[in-house]
Amino acid sequence: MKRLEILAALAFIGASTVAAPTWAAKLHVENWGTDSPTCGAMAAPCRSIGKAVALAVGGDTVMVGPGLYSTDLDGDSVLNEPGEEPSFGIVVSVPVTILSTHGASATRIETVSSASPPQLVNASGGAVFGKRNHGFTIVYAPTFCTPIAMALEIDGAGSAVAGNVVFVGCPFSTSFGILASDGAVVRDNRVAALSPSALTVGIDVDSLAERNVAIGALDGFNGWGKFRRNIAIENLRGFDLHSAPVAEFTKNIAVANTSYGIVIDSGATVTGPFSKNSIVNNDVTTNCGLSNQSGTAVLATNNFWGASTGPGADPADKVCDSGAGSSTTSTPFLTKPAAPGPGGIQ
Repeated sequence: MKRLEILAALAFIGASTVAAPTWAAKLHVENWGTDSPTCGAMAAPCRSIGKAVALAVGGDTVMVGPGLYSTDLDGDSVLNEPGEEPSFGIVVSVPVTILSTHGASATRIETVSSASPPQLVNASGGAVFGKRNHGFTIVYAPTFCTPIAMALEIDGAGSAVAGNVVFVGCPFSTSFGILASDGAVVRDNRVAALSPSALTVGIDVDSLAERNVAIGALDGFNGWGKFRRNIAIENLRGFDLHSAPVAEFTKNIAVANTSYGIVIDSGATVTGPFSKNSIVNNDVTTNCGLSNQSGTAVLATNNFWGASTGPGADPADKVCDSGAGSSTTSTPFLTKPAAPGPGGIQ
């Protein structure tokens, strides 16, 4: 048998025994769509993000058109009606990517019911929710919240939440705009608090917060892990670092926060670089830009303190050490800001 004939025979045998490859799919969601067991095609999109996510498998992308997506579209307080987002939240537990086609300014997800899900979006297992220029506006402001509630919860290495504008507020309850854990990434988001008890961005060890803006909260940023190029403005505390090692704190901006710009709580440790940050015009009462309450020595060199003369009296911010064992080294310092603000967040 000739060589080409042998190859043709092998190809025929292989074709009959090897399954055809599966390809990642795109599922579409539009305000004019209809939820069904087979929705998601471009010509027959789903109405709710939750339905498309439920139909998606690992590797798929959910493309969401402009408009409103809500747990109570018609405002009648009857939940889980056709086309509405699930009352228990949008749960993504496989590596699915969810993007808006027109960006955060044109695509809104909200919960307005008195029956609040603990998370409006709960993503894990390598899921990606939004990216720069393809995120969502998230409004999480129900009239009743569970004791710990959050607009977006992201968990696990490979999981990310990016490019979103988040408004969060629960009366009489602690609520997070974004909470990331176990290696997740929070990047290019803007988060604003709608109640004084809100915490805008929280991360834990191995997670990363990068190029986010937090405004108007109890804590702009809360937790540990890695913080790069974030801005905290007009919060009570700009950055509250606590509980576990802070692996990196670089090129962040803490400005015009009514209490400390940055507080390192008792028991926290800074194990990585703490430098090139701008700490300006915080705490009108004590003038403490950085409050070290950790009981440890913190190396905070090469930071800008609001004046070319380094930390001290106005117009600069001070370094305030409190508690036995707390000490901060701030010299040498920067004489001008080194951290440009994040750009193009949406």
